[in-house]
Parts: sequence; structure tokens; C-alpha cells
Amino acid sequence: MYKLIFLFFGVLSFNSCSGQNRVNEDIENLDYLYPSPDIVIQHHLEWDRLHYNEKISEFKANPLNFGDIVFLGNSITEKGNDWSKRFNNSKVRNRGIAGDVTEGVINRLAEIYYYKPEKLFLLIGINDMFRADLSPKNISDNIFEIVNTVHAKSPETQIYVQTILPTINQYLVNKIKETNAILKASLPGFCTLIDLYSIFADQNDLMIEEYAIDGVHPSEAGYELWTNYIKGFVNHTNKPPGHIKKRGQVQNGINLVDSLPLIPKRFLELENSGSGYCLVRGNAEKKLVALTFDDGPTPLTNRILDILHNQDIKATFFWQGPNIIENPILVEKARNQGHLIANHGWDHANGTEFSNETLWDTEVSNTFNALHVLGIDTPYYRPPFGGITEDQIDFLKNKGVITVLWSITTLDWDNTKNSVEEIFERFKWYLFNGAIVLMHDFDFGNAEAQLKSLKKMISYGKEQGFEFVTVNKL
Repeated sequence: MYKLIFLFFGVLSFNSCSGQNRVNEDIENLDYLYPSPDIVIQHHLEWDRLHYNEKISEFKANPLNFGDIVFLGNSITEKGNDWSKRFNNSKVRNRGIAGDVTEGVINRLAEIYYYKPEKLFLLIGINDMFRADLSPKNISDNIFEIVNTVHAKSPETQIYVQTILPTINQYLVNKIKETNAILKASLPGFCTLIDLYSIFADQNDLMIEEYAIDGVHPSEAGYELWTNYIKGFVNHTNKPPGHIKKRGQVQNGINLVDSLPLIPKRFLELENSGSGYCLVRGNAEKKLVALTFDDGPTPLTNRILDILHNQDIKATFFWQGPNIIENPILVEKARNQGHLIANHGWDHANGTEFSNETLWDTEVSNTFNALHVLGIDTPYYRPPFGGITEDQIDFLKNKGVITVLWSITTLDWDNTKNSVEEIFERFKWYLFNGAIVLMHDFDFGNAEAQLKSLKKMISYGKEQGFEFVTVNKL
């Protein structure tokens, strides 16, 4: 059996190892972070739609850096122009789009949370009143969706929600005040509210004339007032120096571009088409994370089980059929400790090379049978290399099989990038609610680093309030 394993890993090194032979092709193509030019935002007018697409093209051409400070909103933000000069801070970036509404912002959040800004300043909602006539509850609910999404995907980002500015239009006074009241009363605790309304409104709750050029958009005096009011929030931080990572920065020996554990676009497409039978990540509202280990059971599995047992956490093991048959004692140990044992195929083959029937007959069903003999029945299957098609997921669904991919990889298989700090830093930087973490219980020649980094990951996750669970609990 071990001759078979070593033969397989000779091929694996050529293919870039478990799950990663296709990731590099996705690193350079980040188009999926931005809305398609064909997108239809319900309350955009024709000019709004054209301008929205023009700005999205600009954002693509000039992407954010990791750890930037982002101003997100509509024309009120866009017309602030170069916010970095206003705050004398090169990290401040403008992501305002004239004419935008809350739905438009929701549809362009992927760029924001992908680059994990240090701070996010949000001001949005007035166009929802002008154009869409949305209720204060609808507008505030959309704002809550924006901040909850960013927080779930980038939990270390400090989020500042700025109240909607007054206008010179009397008919909007009550709607603006009601929306701001909801924001003040119900804003999630991880956000900071900045009451801009109070410094721009006169005694009649209308925009102070000198602070606006047209009754809606701030004048230069208004932008100066705004800047001075919030510059303490922008330029001051309680985080230690060096905390924020930027694209291309080397930290602890890690080049964040080269080692980027990006969710491949095809995984997101498979997740969307899988109708609940393809898992890439779990519930964004719950602080849960699933550690998963591929390729065992092997001698390294025993040491991993001991660490998990000592830390009192559960994990998911995706194992190969022949290894299951050869190591029934390890299988029994994992089961007795409450871990989830699942299917990683038979010969560690890339399923995209097979027809649906061949994939089932030669890779999937044999391993399910091996587990069944040991009294384990599970619906979960992880394709080696992440190699599976939408049609195969649908085929397996009809047999009751749930395909499990991943949302974070530690690259523990890559001997050029798998020191203790490198493995740990990837987990730490990309951890989010519902993350499924790809690891391995196979010794790639760096077992001690794999084990030490696992201990650090568990310790850090617990410190951040995460619960480690099996994938069926996400």
C-alpha cells in the first residue's frame, strides 16, 4: 500500500498537491470580485447604470491594497475626490459611486472584504429615498446587510457607519430622521456610529446652507467639516504597528501574493449551483470554523488526534479507501473521539477526468463501502484536488452525496511555503465565520511544522471566540 502512496505523491508533486493544482490560475484573475457589466440594480437610472460600470472598471484597474481605509458610498463620497489628501493618509481610498443605492453597494462588497480593509467608513441611503422611495426600515436593513457581510468576511475590519446627511428637501426630513434613529438604536455592536447628520443639520433639520452646493452634496466647507469631525477615527488606531498586511507585503517571510489561499472562482460557482449539496463555507452569522484533514489515515493522524483530544475540539477527516482498510484502529480512535469521518476517494484521482458513472464506481462508492464495513455511514465527499464538475455534483446529489470543498487552505502540502509561521499566518489572516480549512494528515516531510502550526491555529481561534466544529455542524 505504501508503494502506492509514494507513487501517487510523485505524481502529486507534479500536479501541485491536494486541491491546489488549479488555485494559481485564479490568483491573477480577480474579476469575480466586481459586478458584471450586465448587472441590473433595480433602482439605478440609465445614467446611474453607465456611471456604475465606469467606476467599477476604474476600481478593477486600481484595486485596493490589503489594509486600506475605505470610504464607501454614493456621490457624496465620490465627490470627496482624493480622501487620502484630506486626511494626509495614503491608505485612505475612495469607493463612492454617484447615483448608487444600498443594493448597488451590496453587489460590490466582494472587493471590499477580499482586501480586508483596516477601516471602512460607510455613508449610503439618500438615493434610496430619492430614487426608490424605500422605507426607513428597508434602507436600514440593507445597511445592516452591508456591515454584517463585511464583518463576517473580514472580522478585523473596523466598521464606521455614518448617519445619512440632511438635505434642503422638507419632504425627506422625517424619513432621514427615522432611518438614522434605527441605525442608532440597532446598529450591530461591532460597528461604530458617527453622527454626521447632527453637524450638518440646522434647527429645522435641513442642510446648513454653507455646507452644501446644491442642498444635497457638501461644499468644500462641508467636506472640511466632515474631515475634521472624523479624522481622529481615520488616523488613530489601537492596533499594534505592523498589524495590517498589504498586497505584496512580505511578513514573517510570507509573500501574501504568492501564498494567497484564495477561494477559486470555480468553487463559488459550484457552491451557487450545488443547491445545498456543495459546501465551500458555512453560516456567516455564527462564529464557527471547521478544520478538515485530507489523505489519511496515516501515522501522522494519530498525533493530530492527540492534539485535537487535548484541546477538546472536533474536526473532519476526509480519508482514502485503501488507507481506511489498512488502519482500522485509527478509524476507530477518530470515531470514538467524536470526529466526522468522510470520503476522499480511492486512488486520489482528479474526478474531472472521469464520467459521472466512472467517478462513482471507481472512486466514491468504494470508499463509502470501506467506511460502511467499519460501521460508518456518511454523505460527505471531498474530491481530491477539488476536481469535480457541476454535473458530477448533481449526479452525486441524486445518490445522497454532499460534496465538500474549502474556503481556506494553509498550503501545508507545499514544502516551499509550509513553515510553522507560514501555515499559521494564512489561517490567522483569512479566518472568517463559517470557514472550512483545508489541511492534511499526511507527512509531506514537514510534520513537526504541521503539528506546531495546528496548535497555534487552535489557540488563536479560541482566543478570537471561534468554536471548532465538524463540517456537518457549520
